[in-house]
Amino acid sequence: MAGGVSLRDLFNRVQLDAVTAADEISAIAGRLGDDENKSKKARAASEPSELPELATLLEYVQNSSVGTDTALVPALVSLLSVFVGADAGRHGTQAYVMQLVLGMLTRVFEAATAAHIVVPESVVRVDTIVQAIRTSSSPQTHNQTLLLLAAVAAQHPDVVLHHVMAIFTFMGANVLRQDDEYSFHVIQQTLERVIPPLVQHGGSRAEQIAQAGPVLRVFVDTLTHIPRHRRMALFSTLVRTMGADSYAAAVVELLLEKNVARVLKGGRETDDVLAFTLSLTHELEAAQQLQCVEQVLLDVAALPADAVKNTELAAGIVQYADVARMSGGELRTFRLVALDYAHQLLTSRQFGSKLGALQGAADAQLSGTAQTQLQLIAQLSAQHAQVEAGGLLDTDVAARAWKQTVQLAYAVLDDVNALMRLQLFVSTVVQLLGHDDLKVRRKALALANTRLSEVDARTADADDVLKLLAPVAAVAAAELDTSDERESLACKQAALLCVATAARRFAAARPTQFTDLVAIISGAHSLGATQAA
Repeated sequence: MAGGVSLRDLFNRVQLDAVTAADEISAIAGRLGDDENKSKKARAASEPSELPELATLLEYVQNSSVGTDTALVPALVSLLSVFVGADAGRHGTQAYVMQLVLGMLTRVFEAATAAHIVVPESVVRVDTIVQAIRTSSSPQTHNQTLLLLAAVAAQHPDVVLHHVMAIFTFMGANVLRQDDEYSFHVIQQTLERVIPPLVQHGGSRAEQIAQAGPVLRVFVDTLTHIPRHRRMALFSTLVRTMGADSYAAAVVELLLEKNVARVLKGGRETDDVLAFTLSLTHELEAAQQLQCVEQVLLDVAALPADAVKNTELAAGIVQYADVARMSGGELRTFRLVALDYAHQLLTSRQFGSKLGALQGAADAQLSGTAQTQLQLIAQLSAQHAQVEAGGLLDTDVAARAWKQTVQLAYAVLDDVNALMRLQLFVSTVVQLLGHDDLKVRRKALALANTRLSEVDARTADADDVLKLLAPVAAVAAAELDTSDERESLACKQAALLCVATAARRFAAARPTQFTDLVAIISGAHSLGATQAA
């Protein structure tokens, strides 16, 4: 200081334009690059002499009126590439200067975006920025680099997308494990800026799995390393940013897959992962929760009966969970874990409360979930018979697992049934009685019989439940399906059982309604006529 005037005061009096500043930064970057051509031993012995000068220049430019001018970008990117090649963690000043460069670039991109100015893609070196993460051991540098990537993604999302796995793999190994507010803010910024271009193109489910699956798996694999009190906020941000309608079930299935290994090993972590999965789902709206459960059930129905050994069959499996690599035991456990998740969610107080608030707005989804579950039960029954016939139930553990799976599938169906208003239940069953799969029809008739036996004949519900009589009687009177006579006969028997149950409970008060059924159920294709023939 001379005469009471500081160096900073002198700098503030200097009028510097962006082009001049960029030229000076480029010149210093060039000299630093020349230093890098020295022998490794010589470079390691001392700090480059230009660094203090460069740090002063950058501090001045950063606080000047041209600190956010896009003309600085090429020079700053060039300087960053020099530091990346030089191992920026070697000298304290070098690490500090690198963070200055990253911070300045971030502010330039943020200011440009706010002013609707696009920085030319040709000057953006995302590969250099990603390399800056990999070559540094400084958490401050990691955070600053991620913020820069988020700022660049706001302007050039597709460019950042090419490096998305490198970014999130690094985050999984490092930043996600940090337990401070700033790091958490950085993670959220990165998710909200980098994820959208990953999912905005849509595409088939197979394409979505190929693009988003590896990124989601990074977060799920890191779950137990993320500080416990930050997990929910982080995964909620992930699901919201990805889009709950399309990706909530994907996150859930990967979490359930993670739980499979813990179930097989035993231990307390099993309950922790399932509890977290349920809590994460409870963060969604009721309609989204139902959609998530239905997708999980659909994917369970699509699982192979046993371990996949055929490469072509494995290639045809479209699932977020790595089903193709699962053993028979892991597949059985995955089914159980997934069905247990569905059962616990549908019977939870949190879900019931949100569903009730919709006042029937989710009826169509409930009906669809019931149909999905009936199809799943039919599929599981067929698979059970398949593995039993193939001699694959060769252990008590396998036999017990399949029995528990079928029982739990029926429990989930009961859960869905209990959530449906009577009118919705009736319309759903009527729709299912026309299903192509005879097994689904028979199980729908079993549901109808149960509900008929529960309704009090003295209540208004009797009028609603008796709307089942005509379609049920039509099943009993229908022509025998020659493609599967055994199952067709079973359907007729189930239909007659429904009519008998209804007659015992309601015929005394409504004799005319049941008299009209006699002609229908005793027609040319009735069960008695079929057996006589």
